[in-house]
Amino acid sequence: MELGFSARNRATLQADPGYEQAFADAFGSPHITLDRVTQALASYVRTLQAPVTAFDRFLYHDEADALSADARAGLQLFTSPRLGCAACHGVPGPAEQRRRSTQPPAFHVTGVGASDRAFRVPTLRAVRHTAPYMHDGSLATLRAVLDHYERANSATLPGFELTEDERRALLAFLESL
Repeated sequence: MELGFSARNRATLQADPGYEQAFADAFGSPHITLDRVTQALASYVRTLQAPVTAFDRFLYHDEADALSADARAGLQLFTSPRLGCAACHGVPGPAEQRRRSTQPPAFHVTGVGASDRAFRVPTLRAVRHTAPYMHDGSLATLRAVLDHYERANSATLPGFELTEDERRALLAFLESL
C-alpha cells in the first residue's frame, strides 16, 4: 500500500472481519478509508521502539568492543564513497536524528529497473528486524539487498563488487544497527 491505496487494498481489508471490527473499535464505525488506514498505521508506528543495539553501545556509550571487527570494517565500507551507502542512508546517530527531524525526508528516483518513481530513503535503524526489504518487500534478506545494489549500477548509485570478506563485514555492520 506504500504507493497508493486502491479499491483492491480496501477489498482485501474488508474481506477480513477482524479489520472491520478493529476499525469499528478504533473509529466508531467499520468503514475502511485511506485516512483511517493512515491514522492506524501512524498510531502503530509511534508505538515501535528500536532495541538498544551494538551500534548504539558503540556510538553512545563509547563501548569500543560493542562492534565486532567485521562490523567496524562494515561501517568503513558503508561510509566509503566506493559503495555510497551513507550518501543516501546516512549513519544512524545524532547527526541523522537532527537531519531527519528538521528537514523533509529524502526521496530518490533510483532509475533501477527503469523506474521513474521516487522512493523515500528509509533509516536503517533495526534493519535486521524489518525484513522483507525494499519499497515493495521483494527482497527477503540483507544479503539479497547487497546483491541487488551490487548489480544496480545507475547514475545515482556507483557500481561496486564486494569480496566475500567485505560482504560479511557489511552484513555484520547492518546487523549491528
